[in-house]
Amino acid sequence: NYATKVMAASFRNSDQILKLCGTDLLTISPALLRKLERLNVKPEPYLSDEEHSRLSIARGSLHKNMSKNPMATELLADGIKRFVVDQDRMEQLLKEHIRA
Repeated sequence: NYATKVMAASFRNSDQILKLCGTDLLTISPALLRKLERLNVKPEPYLSDEEHSRLSIARGSLHKNMSKNPMATELLADGIKRFVVDQDRMEQLLKEHIRA
């Protein structure tokens, strides 16, 4: 019962993207966007609304399981830090481009 958004990223192929159709947010490279356009398929959510609503994790269980998993703690934190650095860099490049 957390108010969250799920963002999927780091796709290597269009099949991965199609499998996560219905996810709140997706970051997709321009090359994969072009591949998806050429596929000419209508993406369908992987989980139905009913299946999605049945997914629930108790708060205590979530924290306990996350604390046991390095991917969910150290690596996730590092990834978020790197994402912020990249975002700051992109914003700076855009400011410089607008000024030019």
